[in-house]
Amino acid sequence: IVYFMCTLSLSLHVLCVFHTLSSDTPLAMLGVGYFLFLFLSFLGYIDSKKKIFLKLAFVLNSGGFVVSLGLLWLQFFVIGAICFYCLIADISSIVIFFLLLNKYKIVYKV
Repeated sequence: IVYFMCTLSLSLHVLCVFHTLSSDTPLAMLGVGYFLFLFLSFLGYIDSKKKIFLKLAFVLNSGGFVVSLGLLWLQFFVIGAICFYCLIADISSIVIFFLLLNKYKIVYKV
């Protein structure tokens, strides 16, 4: 579950910081861990050619894909303000999902 805190600056830009309800950890820190783990699992696949690393990266990124869609929905329809850095992270996660999906189909012949 995610909640957000927003403040208005003098230039009427909205600054929103997403946090998890279970702690005061900013969602951006979870994103850094997510992308780092995703990178390391794909690097493990490239280095060893073990399919388990590709499967791990794909499963992790599938969750990230759903979360990215949810965060984009929050930005556009609930908050009504776009965070440039969040947009880059969400679009990156979606692009990585489709690239991994293609690689997953090739390796597993699905």
